[in-house]
Amino acid sequence: MEIENSENLDPQEELKRMHALYATFSQNAIGQQVLEDLKKRFHYHSTTVRTDVIDVNELAYAEGQRSVVLFLIQMGEIGKQADK
Repeated sequence: MEIENSENLDPQEELKRMHALYATFSQNAIGQQVLEDLKKRFHYHSTTVRTDVIDVNELAYAEGQRSVVLFLIQMGEIGKQADK
């Protein structure tokens, strides 16, 4: 997929374009490897708190990292659905 200038697109078209880009990323072999690495690094399959004492700042930071991975996955899934 070619990256095009989005300055003249209306917001709905821009959103569709972004969904398609995320879908391409999530279906691409390199994109899948990157996502797997991000899942391991940023608590996708595990808890974000590993101690008995919860530091709210550490928790917020870790959840922020995790939310980025979840966002990437969600955008890829939306893009895949739009392609159907």
